[in-house]
Amino acid sequence: MKLAIPAEGTDLNAVIDSRFGRCQYLLVVEAETMSFEALENPFRSAHGGAGIKAAQFVSDRGVKAVLAANIGPNAFKTLKAVGIPVVAGLNGEVRQAVEDYKMGKFETSQSAPSGQINDRACSNMKGKGLGPGGECVCLACGTTVSHRPGFPCREEVCPKCGGRMRRK
Repeated sequence: MKLAIPAEGTDLNAVIDSRFGRCQYLLVVEAETMSFEALENPFRSAHGGAGIKAAQFVSDRGVKAVLAANIGPNAFKTLKAVGIPVVAGLNGEVRQAVEDYKMGKFETSQSAPSGQINDRACSNMKGKGLGPGGECVCLACGTTVSHRPGFPCREEVCPKCGGRMRRK
């Protein structure tokens, strides 16, 4: 079964990108064999409709499910219309997300999951990201620290092991 995962890098150890339509890369992974294709997202800088175009892009490649951190409502509707289920709210590495999916740890969303829709483009956010509060979690050891407003978690370094951090 082919899965599509937005990623910050081009291999299975890449971190899941927090964006779907404007991610850097889309990894199309054959779940059974873990073979994959890393595709540069041609819609990353689109003026509008990036999520819809990215959804069509993965659909054209025979993808049977999308695993993502966040997904916009239009991308979600497009995927649902062509029968591609979405698992949202994920973080960490692509490889682990695929393994967890294969083990049945996730349920697909029947509607655009609230809180998992990419709100970064909303006009009321004015480029402020996810806002104050929350926590950053280390992808390597699981250590959590309080989020520092103005400092994206992905730019923080784990105080315990020096690993990459991600917003929790």
